[in-house]
Amino acid sequence: MSIGVTMQIIGLDKLKKKLDKKNVIDPLNDGVKKATQLAQRLTAAATPRITGNLASGILQPIKFGEGFAEYGTIVQYASKVEFGIGKMRPRHIEGGVRVFGEGMFSYGFRQMQDKMKGILNDVVGTIEARWR
Repeated sequence: MSIGVTMQIIGLDKLKKKLDKKNVIDPLNDGVKKATQLAQRLTAAATPRITGNLASGILQPIKFGEGFAEYGTIVQYASKVEFGIGKMRPRHIEGGVRVFGEGMFSYGFRQMQDKMKGILNDVVGTIEARWR
């Protein structure tokens, strides 16, 4: 089983009808792109490395579209590292130390929460600057 993450702006179709692409949609797409790239980097950094296959699988190119971006891995054992299996608990790397109880995607997203405010402020600032 592989693991994938999709970030999507809910209601984008309604918003697009009301707002100009250059002024709003492009900055929103840039924000989704930045957030997804950050999530991917944080997830890869938190990925346990024995052979490096899992981490390099996470660093595959991101799929971008209007209002969404997607990254993940096709490495078959990724779900076992993320969610655990049997006596093997979920795990991630934190400061070079293996930490049990939370997978690399979960940990990466938790780390991202602190940084999302800056990304959102950048998007809002760009939109406001273009509307003036």
